[in-house]
Amino acid sequence: MRATLRRTGWLAALLIAVIAASWAFDRFVGPPVPEPSGLDRMDPIVAEAVREALASARRQRGDESRRMTLGMVYEANGMLGLAMACYGEVAEARPHDARVRYRIAHVEERSGDLGAAIESARRAVELDPSYPPARAQLGLWLLDDGRMEEAADHFREVVEGDPGNEAALFGLVLHAMRAREPERASRLLVEHDLLNGSNPGYAKHLDLGIRRQRGEEVSVLEAGPGGEVRPQWRDPWSDAVTAHQTGVRLLRRAARRHMSRGEYAQAANLLERARRAEPGNTRILIALATCYRNQGRARESAAALDEAYRLAPDDYWTNLNRADMLLAGGPADAEALRSAYGHARAATRARPESGDAWALVGRASQAMRRFDEAIDAFLHAYEVDSRDSSVLTQAGLLLYRQGRTDGAEELFRRVCELDRQAGSPRIGLAMIAMDRKRVREAGALLEEARHLRQDHGRLWEHAAARLRGLRIESSGNGND
Repeated sequence: MRATLRRTGWLAALLIAVIAASWAFDRFVGPPVPEPSGLDRMDPIVAEAVREALASARRQRGDESRRMTLGMVYEANGMLGLAMACYGEVAEARPHDARVRYRIAHVEERSGDLGAAIESARRAVELDPSYPPARAQLGLWLLDDGRMEEAADHFREVVEGDPGNEAALFGLVLHAMRAREPERASRLLVEHDLLNGSNPGYAKHLDLGIRRQRGEEVSVLEAGPGGEVRPQWRDPWSDAVTAHQTGVRLLRRAARRHMSRGEYAQAANLLERARRAEPGNTRILIALATCYRNQGRARESAAALDEAYRLAPDDYWTNLNRADMLLAGGPADAEALRSAYGHARAATRARPESGDAWALVGRASQAMRRFDEAIDAFLHAYEVDSRDSSVLTQAGLLLYRQGRTDGAEELFRRVCELDRQAGSPRIGLAMIAMDRKRVREAGALLEEARHLRQDHGRLWEHAAARLRGLRIESSGNGND
């Protein structure tokens, strides 16, 4: 009896030991961790994030959560094959996990296999029907695959359960556009107030497409610069991946967004991190100099541009920004003006087709009182890049100050035809009218200019003061 109990005890202990060993193997040994080659050649910020996630996954190779995190780091930074390897292993261990199926679907779609992405997304929806973003994304992919009605059914189901889901609402708009039903598409945009939602740029992009479908003419100004417009949907499962995006390119992109909103301190913080990773990148230094200058940190701005110039003395952007910095600081001494002129000229040598560079040559020449050279530079700036007609106004103002009224008037009238919102050329015409004692004409031009864009400082105030003097003089003389 006692021997039987001992044997039973040994068997139980052996069984426990086997289970523990199996658990320990799965937890701490597990399958090999997918690793990239050439970590030393990667963006150093990305490489650091990968090393951290790898170290965590290696410590407990059988921990699916750590392997999932590693996969998200890979996916976020474009290493799709490695991401798929991680997700595939997690999916084997968690066959009923909708989130990992959803991530697999995204990797498959980004890898160009839309059919596989649709099937994986469908599986994710089956596993968790209560997650609307997955169903909406499935609908968008079905739409891309030409399965129009199936896609529309998915969008309607999502909107029924989640009326504010923009991905599904935009999906219905896209469905209407691809069905060549612009009236329905336009009605959906308006009914759901998408033009004022969280993706107004994308809504406007679709609105322009709808108007073209109707046969309306869309101006180049309305259409904007072109390029792909990417909406951002509310999708917490994908936001978890986005949180792992990093690297110099991402930091610079985020900094540009802050700069476009005037948030220069936040942009500078991001650019300083990028600079530590790539200290020889002149584009980072130039952007950093711009942020410093807009924060009033003139000395740091100059130091960043000096460093950029040391690294790339013939670079277009370096010379352009150094010239602009030297000219933007108000009255400068002769040495600073000569330096600004030299940098502007270097920029024109690097890019002879740059209107911005030639305009800086004009500004530097004007500051140095080399007026004929300044006029030629402004005219040449418009000749090589006709998008900015304000340089013609600047040339016209210099001609006017030299007494070359006919040439100035011709340029002012030309700019008025090119840009109906430009106030400065109308002020120039008003000053010419005042020279000719046409007080009423001058007054009408100044009143028109007051409601338009003005690109030349206190020009309007100067012209208005002169007009007031002329009116007093005219009333005293009994003239118009």
